[in-house]
Amino acid sequence: MNDTWLAVGAPGAADGAGGVVVYTRRGDVFTLLASLEGDAPAGAMGAALALDGNLLYVGVPGDGDGAGSVQVLDLAAGGAAVVLRPADPIPGERFGAALSGSGGELLVGAPGPGPDALGFGAPPQFLPGRAVHFAPRDGLLTQASVLAPEEDTPAAMGWSVVLEGDHAFAGAPLAGNAAGQVHHFTRTDDGWTPSGTLASEVQGQAGLGMALAWSGEDLLAGAPLQGFIAVFAPGEDGVLAESQQIRGEAGQTFFGGALAARGDRAVAGAPGEALFSGVGHVLIRGVETWATLTTVVDEARGPAAITGEAVECAPDGTAAAFPCSDVDLVAFLPVGEL
Repeated sequence: MNDTWLAVGAPGAADGAGGVVVYTRRGDVFTLLASLEGDAPAGAMGAALALDGNLLYVGVPGDGDGAGSVQVLDLAAGGAAVVLRPADPIPGERFGAALSGSGGELLVGAPGPGPDALGFGAPPQFLPGRAVHFAPRDGLLTQASVLAPEEDTPAAMGWSVVLEGDHAFAGAPLAGNAAGQVHHFTRTDDGWTPSGTLASEVQGQAGLGMALAWSGEDLLAGAPLQGFIAVFAPGEDGVLAESQQIRGEAGQTFFGGALAARGDRAVAGAPGEALFSGVGHVLIRGVETWATLTTVVDEARGPAAITGEAVECAPDGTAAAFPCSDVDLVAFLPVGEL
């Protein structure tokens, strides 16, 4: 979302083809502009989104046997989408799984499969991952650089990405036996140069780098497997180092699984909180540290609570919105009211 547009991804819609819903924004009023549906089977269109002015970047990481693609739409001018692919597409790398656009440039994550690919079938082939940088040339976005980890080991680098001026960051949550780390690259006259990796002092499988957000001079890195956010801030020497850990609720809340930041505010997702209904934590940056300001919950409601006296079957064949013929209802209490 920016001051003009709101885009909402629906990667599981249309039997996995995915889709995107776009709204125009005028203050606090949002008006539906378009609803787009993916055309690639299992493409997961909308798995990642980024807005840069009037440009909307849409990740389709399942496109082309999982090689992935990115669609670029000019929301102001309209017209057909421009499709971006890397110069050397790799089946299964999920190009477009993460996006960050800034100043007309675009950084695209291609992490390969992640922990969510584990199941009852054959184990996935985890990849080192990479990020691909696109820059405008003759009015068109063109691949300019490939940012890759120095070690050729499974790391899923590119699971999350941030492009901020002359700095680029790519999360690698599977690095170090899933402890996770963040790769930092700096732009020079010769292109992008590795500037080291960022890691947390916390030991064990944390999945650091599953989500990233930039605020001011701080980099926020989610570590949802242990439920915290590592804040990396510049020291006196200007080098980023871990300065704080923001902890979520105890338990498997996966706090830090999603991050977004703007100004001195950030929102951290905790999809496992509230019995997996999910909670958003609004954070505020103070003089030296971050603190939780408030929380955001889904106010959508299902059927109303049914308690007290018996509910009779209505003439339309329902009892409190439930079909009379389908249930022998004694009581009903929504999870949110437990």
